[in-house]
Amino acid sequence: MGEWKKTSCTLCACTCGLEVQVENNRIVRVRGDKSNPKTMGYVCRKGRSIKYFQHQKDRNLYPMKRVGDQFIQISWDQALTEIGERLKAILDEYGPRAFACQGLGGFLGALHTVMAKQFMGCTGSQLHYRALAAELTGFYWSCGSMLGNQTFSLVSDEENSDVMIVSGWNPYVTHQTTRGKMVVKEFATNPDKCLIVIDPRRSETAQMADIHLAIRPGTDALFWKAMIALVLQKGWIDKEYIKMRISDFETILPWFENVDVREYCRTCMLDYEDVCRVARMALERKTGTHSDLGVICGRHSTLATHLQNIFMALTGNLLVEGGQVFSQGIVASANTNVNDPKFWHSTVTDIPQIIGLLPPAVLAEEIDNEHPERIRALFCVNSNPVHSVVDTTATVKALERLDLLVTMDCALTETARMSDYILPNTTGYECWEMPSFGMVYPGIFTQLRQPVLEPEGEILDTTEIWLRLMEKMGYLPQLPPFLYEAAKGPREEYKKALAEYLKEHPEVAPRKLAVIARTLGAVLGAPSKAVVWALLQTKNQNFKRACARAGFAEGEQQMEQLFEALLAHPEGMLVGYMDTDELMDLLETEDKKIHLYAQEMEDWVYELTPEREEEQLNNAEFPLVLVAGRHMEGVINHTMRGPEWIRAKGDLCTVTIHPADAERLGIREGQSARVITNKGSVELPAHIGRETRRGSVIIPHGFGFCYDGVVRGVNINVLTDAAHRDRFAATPFHRYVPCRVEVV
Repeated sequence: MGEWKKTSCTLCACTCGLEVQVENNRIVRVRGDKSNPKTMGYVCRKGRSIKYFQHQKDRNLYPMKRVGDQFIQISWDQALTEIGERLKAILDEYGPRAFACQGLGGFLGALHTVMAKQFMGCTGSQLHYRALAAELTGFYWSCGSMLGNQTFSLVSDEENSDVMIVSGWNPYVTHQTTRGKMVVKEFATNPDKCLIVIDPRRSETAQMADIHLAIRPGTDALFWKAMIALVLQKGWIDKEYIKMRISDFETILPWFENVDVREYCRTCMLDYEDVCRVARMALERKTGTHSDLGVICGRHSTLATHLQNIFMALTGNLLVEGGQVFSQGIVASANTNVNDPKFWHSTVTDIPQIIGLLPPAVLAEEIDNEHPERIRALFCVNSNPVHSVVDTTATVKALERLDLLVTMDCALTETARMSDYILPNTTGYECWEMPSFGMVYPGIFTQLRQPVLEPEGEILDTTEIWLRLMEKMGYLPQLPPFLYEAAKGPREEYKKALAEYLKEHPEVAPRKLAVIARTLGAVLGAPSKAVVWALLQTKNQNFKRACARAGFAEGEQQMEQLFEALLAHPEGMLVGYMDTDELMDLLETEDKKIHLYAQEMEDWVYELTPEREEEQLNNAEFPLVLVAGRHMEGVINHTMRGPEWIRAKGDLCTVTIHPADAERLGIREGQSARVITNKGSVELPAHIGRETRRGSVIIPHGFGFCYDGVVRGVNINVLTDAAHRDRFAATPFHRYVPCRVEVV
């Protein structure tokens, strides 16, 4: 029998605790880890199928270099030397805006991102594109605008909520919240709680809801504007809360004057009385809300989420028990004020950084242009933009124009096949890493995930790859022996030695984390472990107070004790507890109050009317709405490349059509159908079912890539258009793609 080891799932933001049984360096069985204090044994099908992600036929095992149309195996030394030389030549000739990274972080872990940021700082580039910016940056901007810091990401205090408003989200299937199925069941079955779902289709979660508002696709922003106008007109606002906590209530009132709420509801295809019930309930009961891809990858993404946050504030549900709250963590995102000129916008498309990220939807445009500072070198890390980024055709064309394309990935992806160099990196099961997301409240959950498998071939930890590349390019000098010696002793002595070295070499100070990763990492056995220790030394007093509530006494040794505890608890632990009563004190607005007004949204709010929406929603050429991407029990995501994990019967990559639309179009179950958008067309089997709404069709994501020489299903991004994106944050409209369907 193999040994059972503790780890966590790397396939979604929930990062559920797992126990894996390992035999001959292979994962053979998986179960939920009951000792994990966050998920307590809960795990979905994705986590139970993790062995298929880890052990795949298209695994990259050795550094590879493109020579003509072929790849040849080379050494790490040759690969990093050549990459460093080519990148340096590009930077010298064209400047730092010629270099960008796509990917990093994600569910595999956050520690290698820290080192990647050190490397990018050495090059002078700020161009970091990531999938998170294809979804949530408009929401993060709203949080920053209201609370003073974009990293204060609002989540629901589900444990203490009476009402949960679910918008554009199907958590019973997609999770995206800790122990998703159990949370949904609790709100759906507990007579003291209420589950409200705002979703065009009658999803699995909607079927369990106390109230289902079957909103018209694409009208979420209009709905939230109507909700705010309604509570203002009816007086259903928390006046005392507004007086004490909000600084600019009067300033936003003109946004919602003369709003005919009934007319707005008609455009949204909602019953006025049902909308009133939801609005009144938010005032009278502790209410949390959670929006997902149906909203944030739909029309008016940033505006919709900002209006939703305003509604929650006006009804007294922001930064209170049972409402919307925020937490802290060890690995923090950047707070990049969009109005601060030191933070770059994208060069050609002028999209702002939000939490230090730029949206992949504009990446192709930033490469494929004639601007003198266009992107010429791109590193793709744990990312496959050819398959996962909006508008595959434009993405492929752009990547072909690059002077240098490097992919760091465990799998031979479509992007890797186009690359100049392929650098094989570890999965989350072969290295020390820390998941990016905690997703619990009030506890602060952290897990320092330990390797449960030995790397095969010549695979390297991604953090180690960045360190070696920094050394090759001269960004990290040869470090003195006394630092390595000091790292072997008490860490207080190591701190003194480090401070002495940096004082004598101030030019190295900006790369302090890299110095620690190399020297202390040599003693700890992994550079990533040293990165965790280094990050803990930077935590502020607010975080330390939260840790004290978990039993880590404040003082000089507090962070040392926390670090040792993380090493001793591979199942993860609650390292701290937030105090809801102190959240207002943590705000970084000048007056320590919530700010609702945002100049960036003002014209947009005024433009948002039923008349204008009707004009834009009716499309004679493309009368149907394609939902490009669907989470199902039988579909995971593009990182699960092999088909072995699929247990469902029949073809999963179908276009789902409502029976009424199928009858009108003359399409039968299983018949081949052609889906056409302004960017292209695909042919695939039709499935007739009520999983979709009349007027909408669905094609799942996670298909259309090549695995073991075979392509299965279609890539939905052949159909999507990068120009169809949010006007502010450039999140693509994946959940609202105008299309038409024909019989083949």
